[in-house]
Amino acid sequence: MKIMICTVDSPAIYKLADYLAELFPHAEYHIVTVVKPVHRRVTLTKYYEKVLMDTITKAHTSVETLLKKHGVSNIIKHVLRGKPSDLLREYCETYNIDLVAITPRATAECEGLGRTAKRLIEKCRKPVLLYTPISDIPFTTTLHVLEIEDAVLPEDILAILQQRKEVVVEHKAVNELEDRMTGYDLFVAKKRTFLELLYKHICRKIWSPILIIP
Repeated sequence: MKIMICTVDSPAIYKLADYLAELFPHAEYHIVTVVKPVHRRVTLTKYYEKVLMDTITKAHTSVETLLKKHGVSNIIKHVLRGKPSDLLREYCETYNIDLVAITPRATAECEGLGRTAKRLIEKCRKPVLLYTPISDIPFTTTLHVLEIEDAVLPEDILAILQQRKEVVVEHKAVNELEDRMTGYDLFVAKKRTFLELLYKHICRKIWSPILIIP
């Protein structure tokens, strides 16, 4: 299995890396950061470039360290330059990524999706794991999964999870969701359901990582 972590220097990203490594320690991980083009007459000075690359290096090193603590050994790191959503989608196709892992925003509480996260979810043809800043859950030997509407946890991912955890799967319709969904380790929703019905209310309803499937 190949997993891409869209990486910035953020506590949420580090929690995401820890979460993934607990579930998929034998996966091949791609730590990827996209540097956006500089606009508005801002000059990319050598100093700015150095500060930027130092920050990216710190983020990549931190994620790599967290992954290795869980026994992950196959790690690839890349820095891309350009439009984030397009480059990340193209990277997935080029490297045959099986799962894309993102957070809603680089910083701040989750009041909705950032532009890059939303566009990536819209365009990506791979499952996307969205880890919100409030997705801080303790791990046990049992993984509680909630499938929303007509979504089904992909068989290949389920098989990998069952190698390490007892997986308990429940199912609910959107109108059955409570204001704050607790007691689950992972939510599963189809892209259409997520974009049309859920993403504006992530902070209110979804209190665990959500796997968005095409």
